[in-house]
Amino acid sequence: MMGRVARVVSGVTAWSVFSAEVGGAEGLSPPHPTVLLVESGESRLPVWNVAGASPIVDRDGKKTKLRSDAVFFAERAPHYADGDVKIAKLTVNGMSMVATVDTMADVSRVGGRLGGTAYFEFTANASVDLKGAFVAVLVYDKTFLTDDRVNPVPEIVVRELPALLAGEDTKIGFSSPLSDPKVRPGVLILVFAAGGAEVQTNFSSYVGRYFQRIAQARLAVALPKYLAEPGPLDRAAVPALRFNPILPENVIKPKAPIEAMLVVSEKGWVTEVELPEEIDPRLATSLTANLQGWMFLPRVVAGTPVSTRIKLPLKF
Repeated sequence: MMGRVARVVSGVTAWSVFSAEVGGAEGLSPPHPTVLLVESGESRLPVWNVAGASPIVDRDGKKTKLRSDAVFFAERAPHYADGDVKIAKLTVNGMSMVATVDTMADVSRVGGRLGGTAYFEFTANASVDLKGAFVAVLVYDKTFLTDDRVNPVPEIVVRELPALLAGEDTKIGFSSPLSDPKVRPGVLILVFAAGGAEVQTNFSSYVGRYFQRIAQARLAVALPKYLAEPGPLDRAAVPALRFNPILPENVIKPKAPIEAMLVVSEKGWVTEVELPEEIDPRLATSLTANLQGWMFLPRVVAGTPVSTRIKLPLKF
């Protein structure tokens, strides 16, 4: 099925300050359960479902299908939907590009250039039955993850999915035009259950990394404005982005608070997380990944941002 490409807006207006460091000191990616919003008049409404390539929203209690060339916005959701989906054998065929990805670890190797019409093909294997699900394929300039001069130039393609039955491989394929032939693409797959909640996949870590980079870019834009505001030359670090940690289902939440120590860099990024040695290692790994996604307006001494350590009690 041919469809028109939709655009995604990142909300970042300037890209002059970046860093090649991604994912914190240990290279962990914070989870980013995503809700897909679509522009409808003067409002942004959550995408409830997709019919073909057209998003469906709930407008005043009525399901409404919008144009397939809608403008999308991706924001953080509080949690993932139940279950998970394994994406395999992803193949992207486009103008002067043929690339195949079999595992999450290889997704960053997708290279070449895309332009004209691209054909996306992959298999999906869900752990639970998913009916009415849809997929969003995010195509972006992958050098954005490591190059401080690059705008990700994202495009997003949405498609309705057939019923995904638990434990069965389902082959998915569709084509769509892509607008910028100069972009060297990275490819991310996001799967959403009916109703719009994202389902975790083996791409979720890379999705988290991408949105962490977006958050870092936004902070880089905000920091000079913050430093230029009238106020004392010495300032404590101030939280700029916080979210409730998302823990694996097999991890028991502690009954008592846990004390974490964060190292916040002069850029406002959490670069180190120290946790009590006695906690469950799975909990420690998950908390570290989550907390490295937090952002701060950094501590300022004599008008200059500096790194600092912050003691943080965590209640569950």
